[in-house]
Amino acid sequence: ALLLHVAADHARARGAVGVAAELEERAAQLTPITQLDVRQQRALRAARHLLDAGDPERSRALCQSVLDTNPPPALRADVLHVLAGASVIEQPTDAIPLLSEALACAGDDVVRAAALEMALAVVLASLLDLPTSLRHTTRAAELAEQSGDTALLGEAIATRELLRVMTR
Repeated sequence: ALLLHVAADHARARGAVGVAAELEERAAQLTPITQLDVRQQRALRAARHLLDAGDPERSRALCQSVLDTNPPPALRADVLHVLAGASVIEQPTDAIPLLSEALACAGDDVVRAAALEMALAVVLASLLDLPTSLRHTTRAAELAEQSGDTALLGEAIATRELLRVMTR
């Protein structure tokens, strides 16, 4: 399982996202059930790779399999975030409750919460709910500033300012 996990990292680094997804998924399957946390993390990574490879259906199925194991709140938030990404492709409104639940699971993790606020803002903007999207980007900027994550802060501020211009 560990060798497959490492191979998945190498495949991803080379841009072979589909191969990385297959390797990581197999690594998750071969990880002993006694290492449930490692198994869940590998399945989540595989789901992310699948989404990036353009296979939202398999990504959703893998996310659901992780949710079925009753993961801890932080991992649940991450899985819901990926699940929302897979859902937004076909039906953007389906992503909103997933991201809202993920945000509730984020707890005190300001980086995770800021990323989720940004994801919500993007989905809402795509649905032309600009005032609500603006509120989420404003909150994302506040959280990103608290975290010290300058890349996330820059994204939140830029998006917030664009939304301010669009809502005038």
